[in-house]
Amino acid sequence: MAAEIPNLVKRNGIYYFRCRIPSILTNGRAREVKISLKTGNLTSRLLDVIVKVSDYSRRVIAESLKTHNQGGANDMNIVTEIRNRITQYIETSLIDQDIYTCEYGATCNASKAEGRKMMLNVCNSVENALKDNTIPQWATATADDLLKDVAVPDNLRNFAGREFLKGFLYCARVQREHLDGARYTTEYSPEDFNRVLGAGFPSAQKIIDDEKFDTLGDLVKSYIAVPVKRCQKLHDDIINSLNLLCEWFGSETDIRKLSRREMRNFRDNVLRKLPANRKKSPGLRDKTLAEHLEDTKHDKISITTVNHHLARLSGFFSWCVDGEYITANPVANMGLESDSKVSEERETYSKEELEKIITSLLQKNLCAWSPYKLWIPLIMLYCGCRQNEACQLFVSDIVEQDGVLCFSFAENEETGARVKNISSIRTTPIHPVLLQMGFLSYVEQRIKSAGVSDTRKIQLWPECKYDKMNGYAGAFRRFFERFNRKYITTNPKRTCYSLRHNFIDNLKQSEVSENVVSEIAGHSNGKITYRRYGKALKATVKLDAMKKLDFGFDIFDVTGLSPKTEAEILAAAAVIQQNNSASA
Repeated sequence: MAAEIPNLVKRNGIYYFRCRIPSILTNGRAREVKISLKTGNLTSRLLDVIVKVSDYSRRVIAESLKTHNQGGANDMNIVTEIRNRITQYIETSLIDQDIYTCEYGATCNASKAEGRKMMLNVCNSVENALKDNTIPQWATATADDLLKDVAVPDNLRNFAGREFLKGFLYCARVQREHLDGARYTTEYSPEDFNRVLGAGFPSAQKIIDDEKFDTLGDLVKSYIAVPVKRCQKLHDDIINSLNLLCEWFGSETDIRKLSRREMRNFRDNVLRKLPANRKKSPGLRDKTLAEHLEDTKHDKISITTVNHHLARLSGFFSWCVDGEYITANPVANMGLESDSKVSEERETYSKEELEKIITSLLQKNLCAWSPYKLWIPLIMLYCGCRQNEACQLFVSDIVEQDGVLCFSFAENEETGARVKNISSIRTTPIHPVLLQMGFLSYVEQRIKSAGVSDTRKIQLWPECKYDKMNGYAGAFRRFFERFNRKYITTNPKRTCYSLRHNFIDNLKQSEVSENVVSEIAGHSNGKITYRRYGKALKATVKLDAMKKLDFGFDIFDVTGLSPKTEAEILAAAAVIQQNNSASA
């Protein structure tokens, strides 16, 4: 009979009444009631009592479970206690943080930044745990310690750990607000708790992502490193403009901070105040940008130069937009309108001035004469090339195309020769006037006196040394500027470049087609039909156009020289071509 009573057990000859109580009803306390009957012999009367007690205890437990399942009152009490303990933890933590901050004393920016970074990482870790509902063991263990005198049932242990994580996240976010200087109070309130942990409060990951930025300096380096086909001169000009941008704003600047307002200020208060030739003039090249902007003794760069800077910067910012580093180009359409037409920014020389230039540059009339001082201006005037293009010529740059002797204007990595842009890579016929003036005879003499047989290494003008800043034009530029102002004109709009303008304007007045002039001079032709579908003009077509040049004088009457005969020209040309072929 005793064996049939489930609540009756016998240990060491003594009977015990044992009743197991579900832990959900005990708040985690003792889960078993065990009472000794202090006897090893059971009377029938005692057995009846035990049976009744056992039945009663089962009914009580069943009713308690029913009540618990219906109302969950006990769990709610435990939940309330858990939250009360977490609130106490938060209040204590806030006060401890404040006390520690006061004891620590003054905090440098580096320490603040390090602390802020640490808090962001902590917040990010806790936010991920809450989002994934993966309560780390340390959180559960800490919650158990906070609730060690509270009977937390098993089914609420993870809940307690999650509640602790929320409190921990609240404290970490508040601490970050302290480090940001956005909060100074340590008072806790349910409203503030809901604010800090609410949907409107930015997550740590969002803050981290928002604070990641690409620096101006890094993007400039990346932009320059892009393998784009551009001439060395344009490449150097782009670097110059971007270096100026970095010099003003700082290489570590967030690219997103360069707003249109900032760039307009840069245009008006930096670019427009820059002295001309600030990197070359002896009185300017060793000064800082700030000193350049305060300079009042030198002329400022022209509006055209300002616009060139803006155009280069616009290319950079467009690249940044394409790469999604910024959303809009801050210098788009920011160019300035010039007070004068582009064609009037430089003036052409008059007929009398051209005559004076030519006669003054003859060997018999110029002290310290050198061939380059005469031939470079003549090449610019009769072939329409740029100053540096003429200065960087080598013997190997004289080529034959369609039976016509031409200059080949191109870039050369070995010599450092460079052109302004892709359109500047071209061949231009050598004007018959230059041939008759004895240009090829001079080239023949250079080959004989150079001391090397490879014409790719023979400069036409050995005095024109290469440097990265000026290419090959430095020596000639310095000479011609002094010569021009001393003997020809004081008009600042008439410079060495005016010789090229004389060439272009003369062909324009002779009604030569614009696309022909553009190809001879190395200008980009804006018409899509010519650029996409048209092939390069034949040298004979270019030469026919160039023969229309008429500056209003006969150069041989002006110089008193006799033109070379056709036989002399052909003989010199044969020598040059033979040497070039041997060097190829």
